[in-house]
Amino acid sequence: MTPIPSPVSDRFRSVEILVGVYLVAVFGLTAVLVGVWLPIEWTVPTLAVVAAVLLVPFWPAIRRAAPGSTRPN
Repeated sequence: MTPIPSPVSDRFRSVEILVGVYLVAVFGLTAVLVGVWLPIEWTVPTLAVVAAVLLVPFWPAIRRAAPGSTRPN
């Protein structure tokens, strides 16, 4: 009996893990900022900047996993 292939490619799975780490980091930062009671005027822009900075290391992996990507693994 032949094994059933996984519906999710390895490239997608690695990006999925990276995005999961990213989301945990952003929500953790949110908890810390709320915990120290930053005013909302500071919290929202800070989260936007940190979210952008956290996304930078994942950009190459996201590009490689994009449909139609011709970049090697």
